[in-house]
Amino acid sequence: MRLDFPPDGAEWTFFVCTLVILVAPLVVQRFRLPGMVGIVLGGLVIGPNVLNWVPREGAVEAIGQLGLLLLMFLAGLELDLDEFARRRVEAVRFGLLTFTIPLVLGAAVGAAVFGYAAGAAILFGSLWASHTLVSYPIARERGLAGERSVSMAVSGTVITDTLALSVLAVVVGADAGTGTPARVLVGIIIGLAVLGAVAFVAVPPALRWFFAGPGQDRALRFVAVVAVFTGLAVVADVGGLEGIVGAFFAGLAINRLVPNRGPLMERLEFFGSSLLVPFFLISTGMIIDPSKFTEARTLELGAASLAVVVVGKAIAARIAGRWSDLSHDGVGVVFSLTVAQAAATLAAVIIGYEAGIFGDDLVNAALVVVLVSLVIASVGTAHFASRITPAAPEGDGRLGETVLVPIADDGGMEARARIAALLARADTGVVIPVAMAAENAGLEAMEGARQCLVRAKAVIAASGVESAGGVRMTESAAAGTLRAAAEHDASCVVASWAGAARFRSMMIRGDHAGLMAESQVPILVVSPGSAEPKSAVLALSREDLLPERRRETALAVRAARLLSAGLDSEMRVIAPDPDAARPLLVDAERVPTSGYSGSLATAIRESAGSSDVVVFPALVTRNALGGVAGAVAAWPDGPTVVLVGAPGGQGRSVPSTRVLAGRA
Repeated sequence: MRLDFPPDGAEWTFFVCTLVILVAPLVVQRFRLPGMVGIVLGGLVIGPNVLNWVPREGAVEAIGQLGLLLLMFLAGLELDLDEFARRRVEAVRFGLLTFTIPLVLGAAVGAAVFGYAAGAAILFGSLWASHTLVSYPIARERGLAGERSVSMAVSGTVITDTLALSVLAVVVGADAGTGTPARVLVGIIIGLAVLGAVAFVAVPPALRWFFAGPGQDRALRFVAVVAVFTGLAVVADVGGLEGIVGAFFAGLAINRLVPNRGPLMERLEFFGSSLLVPFFLISTGMIIDPSKFTEARTLELGAASLAVVVVGKAIAARIAGRWSDLSHDGVGVVFSLTVAQAAATLAAVIIGYEAGIFGDDLVNAALVVVLVSLVIASVGTAHFASRITPAAPEGDGRLGETVLVPIADDGGMEARARIAALLARADTGVVIPVAMAAENAGLEAMEGARQCLVRAKAVIAASGVESAGGVRMTESAAAGTLRAAAEHDASCVVASWAGAARFRSMMIRGDHAGLMAESQVPILVVSPGSAEPKSAVLALSREDLLPERRRETALAVRAARLLSAGLDSEMRVIAPDPDAARPLLVDAERVPTSGYSGSLATAIRESAGSSDVVVFPALVTRNALGGVAGAVAAWPDGPTVVLVGAPGGQGRSVPSTRVLAGRA
């Protein structure tokens, strides 16, 4: 029997490609090179220009195209739009700088040195105008995620990627189109308008409805998201644009519907990083012809392109650093984060190659630029980040990013799950319900905890929010809550009101502060109202306006603002002196604020109904659930009450002995 080698068939193609995905990164990492470079080189080895084991046409090319779409979709999905909004002036200014300077340099080099026509020269410059935040994890691990230099680089990605993909769409569309350039440009503008309308107007509400209804099943959620980015890629193709533009728009459009720390994002990243994106890298490697590396034009293209990237990004970082008064090390961080070329660059090079605008010599040169820029970015970020001392964090972070809901009994569980879902929905977060069971609990108690967990997850899913939790054995509810908050890196805890007496025995023990004082994250204590909430009201007393209460009040403002956003309603404020309260309403300065001269309880009775959520700032005291908040919570037909307490933990990572002693 004669064996033909290499064999034909899908099983051989997938076996060889998965072997490359498995082995190649391990090999190159021994030389301290990024794993993605190994996969590209692996595609080179098994491709038609070396061993010729696997053809690029067919399965590899098709799956690689899907990988390219997913790569650009994830680029839009993972952008921090809140950070971009907070620093939009710096982001736009720096984004335009770090895009325009390399674009102009690259276009000039492409036209003057390599003889590219106008369209090809502009596209050549745009290849090096975008950037990929490959070294961002280095800065984040060193605690610099909130630094101005890091925020500037991250936020500028929105500008550079959008402009680079727009240039790609215009140039490739004009090159492939017919008629006058003006007609082609008008067609592309119309295509962008239609794509934007579908992506940002039609898709988000439809997907939100689906997540809250039929899409509560995890598999259906995943399939729906895949349908969104592939469908918008089709819309882009039909409109004369490139599919990756549609995929990138899809990521931006549903950015707030898919939490970065949620299960759906984990599945998308796993699916992409384990299969689709590596196939794109393999298909890219198959285009590379090693014989071209000895040609003078390839070497010239590589050297010139690398010079455009390094010089252009360095000039942009220096100018932006001066405008923003960044230190030398801050400028170095900005440069190091933005010099890396990877996803968008490879995507544009391949599309330009397939459109006939570029030759394979530029594909080979681009690989060299990607490799060298990744090394510069990694080494530079590590060096400059180590010379910057992280600033003390302001506030308490994103309140609704990871909301923990401890469940010790069935009382008010649905109301707390609903409040947690509203916070997470407004902050693109995820809810972690954890059912508490005593260490010596029997089977019946364990089954009861599981049933509570199932009902809580159903309430959360009905809000269109993702959840991930389980049952926890613990010696006390307080200790279990603190440990769960630390393990899940919770942004806040939504705890049960459960009556003042129970609250003291569970959370405040003797003369010592318990859960609220020990917690390192904010705690929201919820008393369910007589009706489902429709809007949120922030209730401030005279004491809440004092300077020493500023932190608690600011936290309550943030909670009320998120609850209002989650309810799609306008937040209202009740304060004794609206003018004095206005400076405390961070990001909510223009909300309706009504004053009162009598008691706060009377003002709430007159201004809030049973369908409101009334939010109070809280101090850690033995009477934390008393006063006006306790009185409102006791009204038979009263609103839902949320008492917001600032974190009281002083760097503790585990419960203290006094909290451990408090049995559930």
